[in-house]
Amino acid sequence: MSTELKRRYIKGESIFWISLVLLTTVALSTVVFLIVKKSAGEGCALDMAYVISEPMGFSMIALAAGIFNMKAIQADFNSKIVMKYKTKRKLWHIQGICSCISAFAVGAMVTLIALLNGYCIFGRFYNWESKQSFYRYSLLDRGHDYTVVMTPFLIIIISWIMTSLLFLMTFLLGMLVNNITRSFSAAIVFMVIASGADSFVSCFYSRLNLYLSTFASPSRCFTKIGIVIIINIVLFIAGFFIAPFREYYDKEV
Repeated sequence: MSTELKRRYIKGESIFWISLVLLTTVALSTVVFLIVKKSAGEGCALDMAYVISEPMGFSMIALAAGIFNMKAIQADFNSKIVMKYKTKRKLWHIQGICSCISAFAVGAMVTLIALLNGYCIFGRFYNWESKQSFYRYSLLDRGHDYTVVMTPFLIIIISWIMTSLLFLMTFLLGMLVNNITRSFSAAIVFMVIASGADSFVSCFYSRLNLYLSTFASPSRCFTKIGIVIIINIVLFIAGFFIAPFREYYDKEV
């Protein structure tokens, strides 16, 4: 599997796209953190859970990550690669595993970058239990009960898992569209439209992502994570059945 990952992701072009993902995270988290800094309550690095779940911000990060993954597997889009794997389903299986590993790796980098950026801006890691915290003001402002029921470590882990699962969903959708249309460009256009629409209408990530209020209820967090896992499983199975009908040529559009 390490050879499969190196062939797809360890190359010069990948460095550009992963850098774009991280720079997008830094830029968007900085804007949101500065807004938090001017609002009621004192922010902290852990408020990155709020930053990552912002509809417009997350959509742009997911789009950059989706393009990164599509560019990584673009090397598979020719008949010689299919002959190496013998069956198209086996190729889809390998692509799915690589995309899953990539999603969790990119999710970890995005989470850590947002955390570090938040710490640089606020100078504190965690203050959710403080009565002056942005977390408390945010919950009360939205009519939610103010409760802190999870440790900082658990909050980070849950945020990382959900971010990674949503990245994986983006990757699988892009791969599915590419398999159905046999067009790399169509897959990118689909991701752009989906991300753009979600920035203004709660129709995709916004329906599934975790918000600050969600962290007040562990059961809600795990329920949402469970839903996204099921969606990813369905997408992977769909791709498994669609893969045999995919035609591969030496040049893709």
